[in-house]
Amino acid sequence: MKIPRLGEPPVNDIWVGLFAHVDSVARATLELLLKLKGLGIEEHGKEYFVDETKFRTVDRMIPGRERRVGGNGGNAAYFLGKLGVKCNLSAPVRPEALMKFFYDLPVYFWGVRKKRAKSAGRDDPVPEHIVIELFPPLSNYRRTIISWDPMTMEGWLDEGFWARMKEGIFLLSGIHLIQKRGAVDEIIERLKKRRVRTYFELGEPTKALKHALNRLLEEGLVGHLGMNEREARKIFGAGPEDVKEVSREVSCGVTIHNPEYVTSTDGKMLRPLVDVVEAWAMGDLAYYKQVVTLPLKRSPKGTTPGRNLPFLGKVTGLGDAVAALDAVRVFDPRTMEELIRELPFHRSN
Repeated sequence: MKIPRLGEPPVNDIWVGLFAHVDSVARATLELLLKLKGLGIEEHGKEYFVDETKFRTVDRMIPGRERRVGGNGGNAAYFLGKLGVKCNLSAPVRPEALMKFFYDLPVYFWGVRKKRAKSAGRDDPVPEHIVIELFPPLSNYRRTIISWDPMTMEGWLDEGFWARMKEGIFLLSGIHLIQKRGAVDEIIERLKKRRVRTYFELGEPTKALKHALNRLLEEGLVGHLGMNEREARKIFGAGPEDVKEVSREVSCGVTIHNPEYVTSTDGKMLRPLVDVVEAWAMGDLAYYKQVVTLPLKRSPKGTTPGRNLPFLGKVTGLGDAVAALDAVRVFDPRTMEELIRELPFHRSN
């Protein structure tokens, strides 16, 4: 069996949501961090939801930023596409500034029919989130996100995506951004009518996230939960050593990750998962052959450690990459196994 490529049927249809947008990325300087502190943006490594006035203020402070794929769903689908794994992406708005990133990837969009990115673009507004990446000596590889985006705040739905999603694997992420409880409930009601195995990647423990998590667990709609260590501690009071306890509490599988390690109730193929994502962190999947030769970091007992990388090319979207590949690993191990076989021969994109 080969990894599903363009034009080939997947082992499982993979549906990635909720949102995709454009990230506007800048590298932090001490001067910029001091300016942000004056606006109340002091804690780094998290996402700030601000009003339009504050967003525009920050926007004016940081000229010359780099545009990249953004959004939890956008980051996850972009990563899977670069791996050659076919997937369907929820994109409520489809400006060309976003679509161009997916032109050569096996990522599909839905309207009346399935479309490739080149034909899915529309004259839509460009939702943009400002990302400040912090590298040493300012910080140990963190990023701060400053968001003002009606699409995510109001929970706009991609109607074509939801109409076509019937069965397969659903990676649900980004629900923490929604600020309308009714929109969260609408997503859950729609999910109840689908025969999908849902991997729910958590986020900042907002009211929307906590409400969604409670409802999804009560309805038995989650097959696996993913979260970073910060979210695990805030939501469950748990660390990496508690992954089995959290699993018993939520009655489904659980994965906890951070830049130092990954741990899961399902331990199969965690080593290659970490190595693939760390190659991505260095900037290109072609680094995989180098990554697997690097020494391991120290990590908590029972976890799969990261490696001592010589450099990082990106710090944004890595949690989304972990969630995307973890969903494949957990729900479609055959595809994961074949993917790992091909990785040593992966060519640079």
